[in-house]
Amino acid sequence: MSYKNINRNIWNVIFSEAALQLVNGGLMLILLLYLKSKGYSDGENANFFASRFLGVLFFSLPFGLYIRTKKLAVFFKISTLLLPVFTILAVYVVDAKIDWLIYLSFLLWGVVFSLAEIAKIPFIMRNAKKENLTQSITLAYITWSFGAVLSGIIIYSLSTLNFGFFDHKNCLIALALISFVGVFFAFGIRSEVDPNIVLQETPIDTKAKKYNWDKITFALLPTFIIAVGAGMSVPFIPLFFSEVFSVDYREFSGYGFIAYLAVFIMMFLAPNIKDKFGMKIGIPLTQTFAVGCLITLGLMEMNSLWSWALIVALIAYILRQPFMSIAQPLTTEVIMAYVGKNNHEITASLMALIWNGSFVVSSIAFGIMRNNNVAFSTIFFCTATLYLISIIWYQFLIRRVDKMEH
Repeated sequence: MSYKNINRNIWNVIFSEAALQLVNGGLMLILLLYLKSKGYSDGENANFFASRFLGVLFFSLPFGLYIRTKKLAVFFKISTLLLPVFTILAVYVVDAKIDWLIYLSFLLWGVVFSLAEIAKIPFIMRNAKKENLTQSITLAYITWSFGAVLSGIIIYSLSTLNFGFFDHKNCLIALALISFVGVFFAFGIRSEVDPNIVLQETPIDTKAKKYNWDKITFALLPTFIIAVGAGMSVPFIPLFFSEVFSVDYREFSGYGFIAYLAVFIMMFLAPNIKDKFGMKIGIPLTQTFAVGCLITLGLMEMNSLWSWALIVALIAYILRQPFMSIAQPLTTEVIMAYVGKNNHEITASLMALIWNGSFVVSSIAFGIMRNNNVAFSTIFFCTATLYLISIIWYQFLIRRVDKMEH
């Protein structure tokens, strides 16, 4: 399926988003290891990490109500300008070990990042043609893996070039400075608002009554279940490899690069999977394989003395990411089709709220469990159980969409 006929405005959104994801990818790879190098425990690390998502809990819903009748280009501009600034601020306050400023800088980082994250899917739904909607949504999710791949390359290259100078701190600062390139693309975005959307101010409570809350709730429940599980496991995989197999940040950034490169390549196949297998098979097939990989990670901790344990764990880690990610544009398309055009903005904001909220709760839960010496394997098995429940729920959702379309 072709990507070449996608609207130029959407391409500008994609490239500006990729710059933001460069920073996000770097933080996912080495932020927790950076905090650990400053003497913070797993529990403290989890609490700091949770603050990245805390502000979004209070911001997402009113922002989703607000943007329904607004042009969206300005939010990409604000995000690309401010995110590198807050990233550099966060890096320096971690270095200074000022705990309250760490919480505040991470909180502000999350809010600024969510400006673009919440706006991107509604922007695409407004501007994409029906024949390349799947491709456009896929590109929106590919930016995450692209940013992670590029950040992995940069971290690995810089640390190889000068391991003494390019430590966690300076690698993150370098990524933040490079990400300013996103400003160029963000200022090239021109909102082409759907003509069916009336741009007029209405009170928030009046707007809220215009949404189909039953549909929205049913559509987002599997996302909530997945997010709760993911929040307990995915951000903390670097700690798993560090503590179970003594893999340092330089090594892990290399393995992270391979995993995210696999995501980047395989995500392009999402439209083909939809065409060949359909949503009913394509979504559970890829997600179930990912669950198997997560279970394998847990089993390798239980058998960490086995000579092949690290290799098997790395293979499972590298394969889990692309197979779980490849379903995301497909599940998003199903959700947006089910809730309908009038609910796109609020659904996108609630998706951000769910992911960020669950990461707050799940990160705190992870910290409590680790402080009580709960094994990584137990946490991974809990996540796998939640994933399996969500896979079943998506089947009910897909069937409802099929009935609506026929």
